[in-house]
Amino acid sequence: MKPFFKNVFNVFFFGNIFIAFCIVSLLEQTYLQLGLPIRFDGLTLFVFCSTFFIYSFHRWLGINRILPHNYDTITKWASEHENTLITLVIISFIGMGISIFFIFFKMILALGALGIIAVLYELPLIRHNRIFKRIRNIGLLKVFMIMFVVTGVSVIMPIINAGHNFFSTEPLLIYLGRSLFILNLGLCFDARDMYYDVQEKIKTVPIAIGINKTRKLYLILCLLTVGVYALNFLFLNYNLGIFTGLTLSNLVATFIIYNTVPRRSDYYYTLLVDGMMFLQFFFVWICMKLL
Repeated sequence: MKPFFKNVFNVFFFGNIFIAFCIVSLLEQTYLQLGLPIRFDGLTLFVFCSTFFIYSFHRWLGINRILPHNYDTITKWASEHENTLITLVIISFIGMGISIFFIFFKMILALGALGIIAVLYELPLIRHNRIFKRIRNIGLLKVFMIMFVVTGVSVIMPIINAGHNFFSTEPLLIYLGRSLFILNLGLCFDARDMYYDVQEKIKTVPIAIGINKTRKLYLILCLLTVGVYALNFLFLNYNLGIFTGLTLSNLVATFIIYNTVPRRSDYYYTLLVDGMMFLQFFFVWICMKLL
């Protein structure tokens, strides 16, 4: 790959632009599942910029937190391009500040609560056993915090934005299905980070139950997720396209994460595992067109 294109590629994927697109795609998917058209508005821009900012900020903090001999491909890139990363942090923060003026006040409150959790995920501001810790270091919270924030942003926010009642059956099933899908992807990253989490004394599900049982858990979560999709299809929306797109993408995602043993390259996780979020949106969209 030529140096220019390689640099652009690395900035797009390692600079967290891609993951921001993936989270936004899940947000748009929620509109489709509610039977609404895709919309691009202040919420879309804010979610993109805030995701971009949070991930870039965390990656910048990781440069100094992680010892150089433990750098993976992404952290090594970040350390070698720290000025680029800082520029991305500033740009995303400005974009977040501008876009907040284009969303409803009640969404600002909800997003603020999710934002606090996202910040506490990385910064040691929680006092636990007389020591200030990052929230990801407490118990088995790491993967569940990611699940809660991503699902909240990609499901609850568009439901509020569309004026729907979150506490009705269909939105709750969408939330449950999305939570299980994100949990499966998150467990894959926890399994990837086992070596580093042991060193930092972070308790995660793969460390607690072992990698073989974690792989079995991938399959169990896949079946549970398809079960939630089936409930929604059979008793609520009856949309074959949505059910087919969700099910196919969930099966592909499970195949991708199940085959991360032995540990794959960082490109595999960044492009394929993260990319499963965009793939699900695409499968739902295309299946709704075809079926």
